[in-house]
Amino acid sequence: MKAPMNKKYFLYITLLISLISCKKSNENASLDNGLFDRPYCNDPEAVNYNRDFPGIPDSTVCYYPIDVFVGSYMMKDSIFNAEYELDTVLEYTITLKSSNKTNLSVTGFCTGGESLRFTADKYNKAVADSTYLADSTKLPGQLTCSKQDTLTGLLLRNLPDSSLIKIDWLILSDTGLNYHIGTGTKIK
Repeated sequence: MKAPMNKKYFLYITLLISLISCKKSNENASLDNGLFDRPYCNDPEAVNYNRDFPGIPDSTVCYYPIDVFVGSYMMKDSIFNAEYELDTVLEYTITLKSSNKTNLSVTGFCTGGESLRFTADKYNKAVADSTYLADSTKLPGQLTCSKQDTLTGLLLRNLPDSSLIKIDWLILSDTGLNYHIGTGTKIK
């Protein structure tokens, strides 16, 4: 069966227009539109690793997990007992310092000046470090303050307000469990 004549002409005209409208690419065209001149972070430990790639590697534009935590905070800490009944509300100042790109030390929680250790990740969370015994056995949590109590938990940076951090800690002691749930406001 033959196609009607106007369908043949339509097909030929479409093919002719397609061939005429094709343009040979210019292989010498410059791809440099500023993309290769901008700096980007090339450190895998950084939060912004390879953001803005391609470009020029520049470690000065990197920021790290600890950067959102470092500083001093006025804490309002609500302490709950094992039955999750409010026991005490405390206010105190803590200071968070970095020892490298991911590790933090927290002072001000223990009255004797001892520091707590946390490891930060790129999701605005820092987890209390574990304790290792002399035989390399890993125990959950870390010894805290009295060296007879064990702390596990998190520090979280509040995303909508960068001046706030939250604590969610569990302290196991010889007197029982205590939950510390609180908010800290950055003071410097």
